[in-house]
Amino acid sequence: MTLRGVVAGRAAAVAAALLLPLAGCAAPLPVTASPTFTDRAPPPPQFSQTSSLSDTTHRKAVAPAPPPVLTCRIHVVALIDGRRAPDTLGIITGRAVKSPPDTQGWLRSVVGGLEARGVGVDFDAAQPGDLETTVSLQTAWVTAVTTNMTANVVLHMKAEKPGAPPIDRDFRGGLSNINWASGDREIQTLVNKAFAGALDGMAKDLHALCGS
Repeated sequence: MTLRGVVAGRAAAVAAALLLPLAGCAAPLPVTASPTFTDRAPPPPQFSQTSSLSDTTHRKAVAPAPPPVLTCRIHVVALIDGRRAPDTLGIITGRAVKSPPDTQGWLRSVVGGLEARGVGVDFDAAQPGDLETTVSLQTAWVTAVTTNMTANVVLHMKAEKPGAPPIDRDFRGGLSNINWASGDREIQTLVNKAFAGALDGMAKDLHALCGS
């Protein structure tokens, strides 16, 4: 073997040795957020205590609360994704978190969460008395800080009712949880709870406008 061949062979061996440890350090697989908004879990069943004739205490489940009555309705005339990077939700400990591909479907699912807060939502045909409403997603971001992960969302809503001051402002939702394993489920739950916080504020203002 020539001197050039020996040098080339040693260079290849050194390169392989340097790259081998990196093979186990591949970037973690990205996660794509679900296009279906899942609201906060309902509270666990409550129990009442009753005593029998023998003074033995029994636990009897109390019926869950009925779904809220829709005392306000909106007609969503536009859903806008106003983020600068609509494909990205952020990074959790090196793991990319992506937005759902169908942004419109995702936003419909999120805004539809108002119904659990007593606000009926129409996306197609308006119903009599509906408030004309536009919702814009301004921010949706997740990140990790030390042992915690954080989600922040901002939804801007415009809603009008003849003869009443309109709604035209941002509604924010945020949450910080312990980052156990950067898992799909815990990231998704974090995002959903942040949106739920924003929906709480939106519903409160919509009820006030409907009742004015």
